[in-house]
Amino acid sequence: MRYFYILLFSLTYSHSGFASHIEDAYQAYKYGFYEQAIEHFDRSVHDKQLSKSQLFDIYVHLSKIYQHLGDMIQAEQQLVHADRYLEQMQSDKTSFKARLSSELSRLYLLKQRNSKETALHYAQQAIMQAKSIDDKTYYADALLQLAHLQVQEMDYETALANYQFGLNLLKNTPDNPLYGKILLYKTQVHFYLEAENAYQHSKDEQAYAQSLSHLYQAFDRILSWESSFDKVLSLLKLSQLTQSINQQYSQQNAKLLKLSYAILLKAKNVAEAINNPRAKSYIYGNLGKLYETQTQYKAALSFTRQALFFAQQSWMSELVYTWYWQIGRIFNAQHQTSQAIDAYQQAIDAFHYVRNQMIGESYCRASFSFHDQVATVYYEFADLLLKHASVTKNDQQRTQLLHQARHTIELYKTAELQNYYQDTCLDTGGHCIPIEKIIAPNTAVIYPIPLEDRLELLVTFSNAIVQKTIPITNTRLEEEVSLFLSPLSCHPNEKFLLAMRGKQKITDIDNTINSLSECSPAIRGSMSQYQMTPVSTNEASYLEPAQTLYQWLIEPLEAELKARNIDTLVVIPEGILRTMPYAALHDGKQFLIEEYAIAISPSLCLSKDFKREQYKSILLSGLSEAVQGFDPIPCAAYELQEIQKIFQADKPLINQEFVVPNLQKEIKQIDYSILHIASHGQFKENLADTFVLTYDDKLSMDKLERLVQFMRLQGKEVNLLTLSACETAVGNDRAALGLAGVAIKAGVKSAFASLWQVDDVATPAVVIEFYNQLKNKDISMAKALQNAQKQILSRPEYKLYQHPYYWSAFLLIGNWQ
Repeated sequence: MRYFYILLFSLTYSHSGFASHIEDAYQAYKYGFYEQAIEHFDRSVHDKQLSKSQLFDIYVHLSKIYQHLGDMIQAEQQLVHADRYLEQMQSDKTSFKARLSSELSRLYLLKQRNSKETALHYAQQAIMQAKSIDDKTYYADALLQLAHLQVQEMDYETALANYQFGLNLLKNTPDNPLYGKILLYKTQVHFYLEAENAYQHSKDEQAYAQSLSHLYQAFDRILSWESSFDKVLSLLKLSQLTQSINQQYSQQNAKLLKLSYAILLKAKNVAEAINNPRAKSYIYGNLGKLYETQTQYKAALSFTRQALFFAQQSWMSELVYTWYWQIGRIFNAQHQTSQAIDAYQQAIDAFHYVRNQMIGESYCRASFSFHDQVATVYYEFADLLLKHASVTKNDQQRTQLLHQARHTIELYKTAELQNYYQDTCLDTGGHCIPIEKIIAPNTAVIYPIPLEDRLELLVTFSNAIVQKTIPITNTRLEEEVSLFLSPLSCHPNEKFLLAMRGKQKITDIDNTINSLSECSPAIRGSMSQYQMTPVSTNEASYLEPAQTLYQWLIEPLEAELKARNIDTLVVIPEGILRTMPYAALHDGKQFLIEEYAIAISPSLCLSKDFKREQYKSILLSGLSEAVQGFDPIPCAAYELQEIQKIFQADKPLINQEFVVPNLQKEIKQIDYSILHIASHGQFKENLADTFVLTYDDKLSMDKLERLVQFMRLQGKEVNLLTLSACETAVGNDRAALGLAGVAIKAGVKSAFASLWQVDDVATPAVVIEFYNQLKNKDISMAKALQNAQKQILSRPEYKLYQHPYYWSAFLLIGNWQ
């Protein structure tokens, strides 16, 4: 790809008379031929006649280029080189330091993941450095970065003040392109503020008066720039902002629509003048998108196809993906189903060329949203396929369409899981066979697909796939799941819980555990000081939404399930449905777990080695003491002690002994088939906040994976990973995604974990019952969990723990056999 750009730029500018690589590099950078610029800059740095300041400038420009290309790792590396030459300079370095600090702030702002504090530090540093030498340009640029950070924090008023301060600094040099850029961003923030307060005005023109005034000023400033790639991008951003303002109007404003076209046409002229295919692709594609919004589909298709041509010409897979998607939407809007299906498929095929870059840690764009720019195309395509399947009379063709729709969502699930774990090598289907070939006749796989206007249920049996359409919007579904989770994930007796955790003194409860035997639910339930009134499930606030969700997710399938004698359900949830325990759904008479064994799978693929195994040995570990600011888990010691008896296992690694070196030592010596951790674990939206607590450290998912890989390298296989005290951010589907994929990430066949942190005394009840059942090699793992949960619901000694808060949070993830 790089050599294509070199050839293209050379042909375009072969008569420019450039005398050196460095001149060629700056010219290529100006016109957006980034690969060509990299090539010439890389050659220039070997010129021994260049000064330290020139080399510094080259590496800063290289960093800018890699930021444009979305490669944050390379961008950061170039600034490391720039800093090295900065240190070697003999003269006053303050202006260079201010520039470097500003660039570092820009870089870390783009990286976003855990980088905002670093970005703020460098922005403030750049301000102080520029201020000390009275350099107004660097000062204004640093203020720009600071304001960007404040916008991200939604501190719009402070951001506006800093944008204006930057403009004041540059008032004597209004032709400086930085002036126009600041004005553009200031206009955008005015729009945000005016949109929030628009309800106070009777007329749209009054509501957005300041935004419009600044918008025209920004347009004039940017038009005065020399032709460059930066000018194209700034005009494009200005047109998109104009359209955003227009969308807020109660009725479309013809003047603003005309302005949007006018700005894009000016950008088109610049893109053609610099003859950059990337610039042309951006502008033609956005013209197509604007025509699409006006239902002028013929023009929309023409411009989008031209955009696609330029994207393909320059091997820009990200844009190829975007424009095929747009073509698919245009065809779909015209009910040209077969052409729409072809275009969507092309978009998804194109995405595979860039997915590793787009979902990896190194990739970041200021405007990039993984969900908005990736999920939507997959779901639109699945939506199209499912609609087509619902009206298709040919059984074979309908089945093919259903499989294609399901496969489409599977592809997205893989990309989403890789994005969460920042692991492009995460394998959800590289060594597997289709689920239809391994499910038993008594098992059904439920594949819910939440769409904007309905819920689709695809149910796979050993010999068929069935489609059920539920007329419920995704918004309504999310509301009901929230109503279900809110009371379900809260302790039924909060005072009792606080007492057990030592957070609150209650005179009639002795919260001291005098011996491990008091952690036995049966013993504790018989002790007068711990007597609680069981919560009636008929009066519980979770019950109504539990029944509503049952009516949507299970009731439409009941006839098929009963006709086929199904006793095990494998659910492959998506979105908000990942956050809820299916076991606690209720048909008005009983919980779902009382009729069906239930397992969760992150995807349709399982390991070929899927059969039920007799577990040979278990490595027990955990914490009962308070460490690193986390509460103690007193009954973890009891849990480990009881499981040790069940398996006649070695002594657990507990508290001070529960450290990574000891885990590695044990793993090296013995072939363990179960890895059990009774310690605080949490799955959060941000991977950096996801970990399992050890005595002196936090075991990240990468470290956990390396532990299991260490075993596999020795020919050992971990069949089950148990995290008995973990919790997931309630209602957060991205956090639940991390839990759903933990078995895949860790490299184990199955995981046993909880959606929320369950009562310390109730947890051993479920876990110990599960392991007791697991010893029976004649039942599946899903049945073992079902039997354990049914024991909690039925046995007298567990009468205080029949509320689903205590038992429904536990999930079996992965292989259910």
